[in-house]
Amino acid sequence: MSCTSVLLRAIAHLRRKPIWKNRQLVLAGPPDLALKGADEIFETIQELELSENVVLTGHIPNQHLPGLYAHAALLAMPSLYEGFGLPVLEAMASGTPVVASNAASLPEVAGGAAILFPTQDHLALADSIEDVLEHRSVAGELREKGLRRAQQFSWQRAAEETVAVYRAVAKP
Repeated sequence: MSCTSVLLRAIAHLRRKPIWKNRQLVLAGPPDLALKGADEIFETIQELELSENVVLTGHIPNQHLPGLYAHAALLAMPSLYEGFGLPVLEAMASGTPVVASNAASLPEVAGGAAILFPTQDHLALADSIEDVLEHRSVAGELREKGLRRAQQFSWQRAAEETVAVYRAVAKP
């Protein structure tokens, strides 16, 4: 099952609950929806009868991402494989609570500022999403922790740390 299918199954579980009333899942993605896995996404949306609950945006330009994150109730990141996990930090920097799988780089990037759930477990993901949506204190705590976590990352800091490593290695 793909990561997006896990998320869609979680939403199918949640949509029957009052907390999901008037909410939609926004799937932002690559400019070409004809990529590998897109058919499975469309089929799963149809199979679970989620067409009223899911918005497929396609590509969102980088300059518009902060606005998308800022208006989201949360970012759900069900990845199995992830490079650095930049969307997690982008959401945190926008004050958006994050729910992420406990796979790949996501636990390290999140650094305790997200709710982590077992990969491929759509019910655990649904419970995590529900926890954020239902409890303002949970969402508020994740916002605060996320903002602090995101501040720990910058290109300036990355450059300084890289230079420090080179200097340490270059010493005779």
